[in-house]
Amino acid sequence: MLRVILGSILSAILMFVWGFVVWGIVATMLPDKLGRFRPYKELPAEAQTAVLSAMQGVEPGTYQYPPMDFSTKEAQEESEKLAAAGPFLLIGHGTNIQQNVNITYAIGFAHMLFAAFLMGSLLRIAAPAIKSFGSRMFFIVAMGLTGTVYILGRDIIWYHQEMGHYFFLAGYYLGSFILAGIVLGAMIRPEDA
Repeated sequence: MLRVILGSILSAILMFVWGFVVWGIVATMLPDKLGRFRPYKELPAEAQTAVLSAMQGVEPGTYQYPPMDFSTKEAQEESEKLAAAGPFLLIGHGTNIQQNVNITYAIGFAHMLFAAFLMGSLLRIAAPAIKSFGSRMFFIVAMGLTGTVYILGRDIIWYHQEMGHYFFLAGYYLGSFILAGIVLGAMIRPEDA
């Protein structure tokens, strides 16, 4: 179990650094170089003003337009009509998001540490049947890829964002799982399980 814990800590550190490179450098400093593969676009100034003005006084939450209401046949028809006319909006509205960036980083690291611990624990269970380092690494990457396909696939179907957004996220996730796979695959061996 010590190897799972140490591997999880090292994996989380590498995943955290990878996240800083992807989100702190690539996504923020090089968005013009990413072209259609950048994670988010910036609203034009006039749209920012209109959206911010409209959201003043609205309770924080996640909002969708058009609202999907299937409570009655008439409500469903209205929802379908609005959806056909467009646009589709998904707005996450919060306040004081960055009160303490260090706390945000600590929570992000804890998230990565917990994910790495789960992957390491599953690898420890499977390790007796997975003899080579490459196979153990692939096991971790395959777990991550499975989750990525499921979650991003769901978002593609329902949230209608640009494909470049999803390719960017998939690249970020894949990089994280490769790093975790290298560390955990090297540290958790069949003879230690």
